[in-house]
Amino acid sequence: MKKRMIVLALAGIVCGGCATTQQSYRTEVTVRCADAPQQYIVEFKVIQARTHGQKSETDFLSAPTITIKAGEEEEIKVCDEGEHNGVFCKALIKNEGGTINAATTVIVKTRDREALNTSQNVTLNLRHAGPPYLYRATGWSSSEVAAADSVEGQLRSQGKEWTRSIDGITAGAYVQDMLEGRQGQPKGRGSIGKVTSVVRDDHRAPVAMVDFGRDYTVGIFLSELSLVTVVPE
Repeated sequence: MKKRMIVLALAGIVCGGCATTQQSYRTEVTVRCADAPQQYIVEFKVIQARTHGQKSETDFLSAPTITIKAGEEEEIKVCDEGEHNGVFCKALIKNEGGTINAATTVIVKTRDREALNTSQNVTLNLRHAGPPYLYRATGWSSSEVAAADSVEGQLRSQGKEWTRSIDGITAGAYVQDMLEGRQGQPKGRGSIGKVTSVVRDDHRAPVAMVDFGRDYTVGIFLSELSLVTVVPE
C-alpha cells in the first residue's frame, strides 16, 4: 500500500472548547475516471459541524485527493508530524469484468483519539455509472423518502403530521434529526424517530437513543435533534 503524508498545522481539528460544545463530521467521497487507463481519482471532503446551545457552525476541514491504479490501495494523511491530529483517508479500487468496487475509509483524529471512523464499500456496473463520476457517497439527507416501515413512514400512513417544539427531550418523545449528512444511516430511515432513553457519553454530554423503525436505533446528541409534537395524537 502506498502512503502519502501532508504535514499541516491543523488547529481546527483540535477541540479546545468547553464540554457543552458538540462536534460532528460529514464526509463526501467522489470517484471518477482518470485520463490513464485503469486509473481513478478519489476525492474526499471532510466537513466539521459544531453546535453550542442554539448556535451552529460548519467548517471545511480537509479535501485530500488520491490518484489510484485499479487493484492498488493508497492512503493519504493530512495531519501533524506526530499524527496525533488530522484526517486519514484510504482507498482501494478494483475493476473486474465491467464492475468496479470502491472501498474507502475516512478517519479523523483529535489528540490521538478517533473522532470519526467511517467506511464506504460500493460496487457499480461501469456501463451504468457513466463518466465523469462513478459514484458520490454522501450521508443521510432529509430529502430522502422515508420507508413505509420507518417511524416517519408509519406516521405518514396514519395521516399524522408534526410540528417542532421547544420543550425538553425525554424518553417516549418524538424527535427530528437536524443534522444533514449524518453518516452510516440505513436507506429510508426517515427524519422522525422516537426516543427510547436519554443517556450521557464519556464527556457527560446528553445523548438520546432514537428508534427510527426498521430495527434501527442510534444514539444522537440532543443538540442535533429537535423535539416534535405529532398531531393528531
